[in-house]
Amino acid sequence: MSRRTTPVQDAIRRTLKNARRGEPYPPAVSWEGIAKGVYRTSYAFADQIRNVQRAADRMYDVHGVYFTNGRKAGAHLSMNMEERWLKTRVATTCLACRYLSDTSSYAPPSKKDVLEVFVEGIRADVLGMVDLRKLTKIVNQFCGTSFDPSEVSWWRQGLVNDRAVQRREAVAAVHAAVVRLTRHRERLEREARMITVGPFRFDPDTAKVCPACHQDRPGRGFPQQQQGAAGQAITPLLVAGDREGERHAVR
Repeated sequence: MSRRTTPVQDAIRRTLKNARRGEPYPPAVSWEGIAKGVYRTSYAFADQIRNVQRAADRMYDVHGVYFTNGRKAGAHLSMNMEERWLKTRVATTCLACRYLSDTSSYAPPSKKDVLEVFVEGIRADVLGMVDLRKLTKIVNQFCGTSFDPSEVSWWRQGLVNDRAVQRREAVAAVHAAVVRLTRHRERLEREARMITVGPFRFDPDTAKVCPACHQDRPGRGFPQQQQGAAGQAITPLLVAGDREGERHAVR
């Protein structure tokens, strides 16, 4: 079932189609320019512009464009994902392509501009939801090139796979470096905690047996005092230093 259109809507669609000057995508036209094309006049009155805007609002294949302040600027025919991708990319390199096509500041993109954004785009990390085969056909038609759409698609897939391998290798290398750094820091911290008891050095946080008397340590720190056979308290790990060197002293 076809959609019913009014004569004004048919004239809007015809005006937007005629606005193309070889661009690989539908350009945007100001509302004033659309009204001039619809009513075939050299000047567009305010009521004519409003009438055109109301008619375009009911058209599924016409989309409005706006100024940065939110005011209505114009309209263009609907674009597929590939045409929209090209238009967005070209606007970043060709400043004159950003303007409305019926203004004096506008200039259509050159073949060099389109080919440059195409080559840079297919090498980008993120291509977006674009059918690369359709995009290649559009570029071939506009630039007169002869890229094989299937070959370009396979090349892009190989590039994505290679970058995925490189990312995995880079992540593995970073992980290994972090592990080495963590172990080195733990070793330095352990060395800083080491204490000397006579000829022995040990880590009081991890040692479970005294290296001097080989007694089990009940907890962190030095062993607690124990009662001897005569009921006297014995402290086995009191270190006393003298001129002859370090030795154990038992009270």
